Amino acid sequence: MLQLAAHVGAHVMVTARSEHHPYLQQLGASELIDYTQTDFAEAVHTAHPEGIDAVLDCVGGETAARSMQAVRERGRLVTIVDLEQVTPTCHIDTHVFYIRPDGRQLAELTKLVEPWSVDGSP
Repeated sequence: MLQLAAHVGAHVMVTARSEHHPYLQQLGASELIDYTQTDFAEAVHTAHPEGIDAVLDCVGGETAARSMQAVRERGRLVTIVDLEQVTPTCHIDTHVFYIRPDGRQLAELTKLVEPWSVDGSP
């Protein structure tokens, strides 16, 4: 998803351990937050006081709930896990994202990410 978002010109913030930051930068991350050292919601609001347009949550639970704090009014929270602990407000759209197998779409996605080798080099 990072490569696809960067490919279409999105400014992409990523949370990951600091040892993964160089690789994520090669993939197109614009800003990086080490979630083991920094509260990601606070870091987002420090850098972007109005919040950000969208969050893709891949953890669920409390992380998804805290992600709501990072989203701007009229923004979007998408999770691949669940929305059980998320209490949506009328000012934020929430969605659960499921992927269904589709060979044609997978072939198109493969074309977009092929330039990156296993080590992250284009």
